[in-house]
Amino acid sequence: VTDYLAHMLDEGAGDLDSAAFSARADELALRAGFGAGRDDFSVSAVMLTENRDESVDLLRLALTQPRFDADAMERVRSGLLSGLASDETDPDAILGEAWRKAMFGDDPYGRTVSGTPESISAMTPDDLRAMRDVALNRRDVAIGVVGDITAAELGPLLDRLLGDLPDAA
Repeated sequence: VTDYLAHMLDEGAGDLDSAAFSARADELALRAGFGAGRDDFSVSAVMLTENRDESVDLLRLALTQPRFDADAMERVRSGLLSGLASDETDPDAILGEAWRKAMFGDDPYGRTVSGTPESISAMTPDDLRAMRDVALNRRDVAIGVVGDITAAELGPLLDRLLGDLPDAA
């Protein structure tokens, strides 16, 4: 579920559908990415100093008000299912699956982060909202920042970016 969520966060937020969100990110020269692992959820962003405030606001919108529109969900679902089908003939993916099963069996660590065709096909907007509420919080955030920003400037930006997320894990 978290991998699907990661793929959906830049597919529209607030009153911006997927195309409008992407166009706004392009206008700002914002490169943002979301990722999900077994024990973490990551957000990465590269932005111009002169567009920093607007870029943070767009990221905040993605984290706090994702849309999960039907057309975007189907497009992402199709891509995820295609990736799983490709993994069935990819030697690295096959080896990884065999290793996880041998090491962890039925434990959650034995499962792929990508999900299964069944779990991806069954995913609903409500499922993604529920996962967002669990996966995105301020509790154990680790932050790394590089670039044209001071600690005094960074603090308020991080408060704006993450302040509306729940504090509980």
